[in-house]
Amino acid sequence: MNQRKIFGRFELADVSLYVTIGVATLGAFAGLFVDNIKLLTLSFLLLLGAVAWDILALRRQPTTTREELRTALREELHTALGKMEVALVRESDDVFRQGRLALQEGKWERVYIYAPVGLWDESKEKDPWLKDLQQTLIDKRVKRFRGVYGLPPNEAAAWARAKNRLQLFRETPRTEIHYLPPQDREHPTAAPGLGWIIFENTDEKRYKVIFAFVGHATEEGYERSGFAIQNEQIVPIVASWYDQQLFDPKSHCFVLRGRDPDSADFVKFDEVLASIEQRYYTPLNTSSPV
Repeated sequence: MNQRKIFGRFELADVSLYVTIGVATLGAFAGLFVDNIKLLTLSFLLLLGAVAWDILALRRQPTTTREELRTALREELHTALGKMEVALVRESDDVFRQGRLALQEGKWERVYIYAPVGLWDESKEKDPWLKDLQQTLIDKRVKRFRGVYGLPPNEAAAWARAKNRLQLFRETPRTEIHYLPPQDREHPTAAPGLGWIIFENTDEKRYKVIFAFVGHATEEGYERSGFAIQNEQIVPIVASWYDQQLFDPKSHCFVLRGRDPDSADFVKFDEVLASIEQRYYTPLNTSSPV
């Protein structure tokens, strides 16, 4: 009895399904990164369609053959993707709880954060999460930290929270922080409702990324949902994109800690923070945003 390796009865079917699933997966990630809901939806539908088609083909096989194919499918998926764990972020503060739990799992070579909104969030879990990250940098349980934060609108309470949180990383070792100006017509933020936290330990092959989808602001903070993935194939791709796109010196980004993109010198944290306050928060609006 001839046994197929995975998915289809014939090699041509195998190749077709591999290509379909590959294109759908790349399309899904592309839709996610460029905030294109149509592309993301179509990619997921294509992926589901490919899986459904193969399930129908599998059900037409004899019982013994189906069991053999299921075993082969599991083995092939494990070989292709490695160990993958996915956890949903259901509550708004679960993003920060997941981050704190990841810090407790062991040492990390790198932790990256991209947060275009939320630095000024009123969430009670955000400060403990950032203080834990600060401490792990001091204790060298995290060897390197790179963060990109969006600045809040001109409102006294929001700026006070954001400023205090940025100052947590004023002197932490091996830290680079870039910032995005407050969003307005001159400084629109790409995908303002998408953020993530990346954890990497290449020596132990431990990788984790937490994607967060930020919704409307409430009295208790921003609404959030999302998911966390642990996988040694997917997470390094996201981390590599982060390095190339958000920390490329040629992008002339706004630097709070790290090297000045226009020279070889390191910027001075206090001077940059003072210039931010002067430029965006003087005079400071003391009324709450509508």
